[in-house]
Amino acid sequence: MNSHLISSLIHFYPILNNQSLHISALGEGLIHETLLIDSESKQWVVQGFNESVFNFPDRIDFNLSLLSAHAKAQTEALPFLLPLPILNKEGMGLSEIGGKKYRLFDFVKGKTLQQIENSNQAFLAAEAYGEFAKWAKEISGELMQETIPGFHRLDLRFQKLEQASLKRPVIASEEREILEFYLSQKPLIDWYLNQLNQLPSRVTHNDTKINNLIFFSRFDKGGGLGRSRYGNGRILDV
Repeated sequence: MNSHLISSLIHFYPILNNQSLHISALGEGLIHETLLIDSESKQWVVQGFNESVFNFPDRIDFNLSLLSAHAKAQTEALPFLLPLPILNKEGMGLSEIGGKKYRLFDFVKGKTLQQIENSNQAFLAAEAYGEFAKWAKEISGELMQETIPGFHRLDLRFQKLEQASLKRPVIASEEREILEFYLSQKPLIDWYLNQLNQLPSRVTHNDTKINNLIFFSRFDKGGGLGRSRYGNGRILDV
């Protein structure tokens, strides 16, 4: 499989041609197939989409193309690296190989954390996600395509909770107490819907976990933000 994948990638990405390449598994990604390509002088990351989770990879590619165009038009760069897909020879961010969609990135050297080890790391992560939202504010959030429909809709989640509660009318008293507490939060859902109608749609990173950042050796912020979950959202100043 690796030899076929490498030859196919060389076909799509001429920058890989005329090099001795080695491919191996990379990282602890839970969703996509993530591989490292090594050559004598450079490294790349290739990612195979898990379409059972992300059913619309073309939407993700479109969103990233908006970020790429914005990055090229900006005179002021972000204070960290923002890895974006390398376009294939057809000018596309996705390449289909063996019925699976792949994308290629420059490798960013650093460390990915699976959990926060100190408050400074949390601060740097929050600062990076905030700086990204500020940087992307000139892109209309309405242009972003929804990658997982309804995933971030709190009202839809609440509706599913209500529906599930009706299917189990008899539950233990302790569970009933917890369920009734959450069902009593309907005013919060109403407030949320009101905010959706009032706040402008903005480009945000919709999966702001610590492991979607790459840190340089001394935990100065750097590296990249996760590559799949950019979309539109609302920013609350509280």
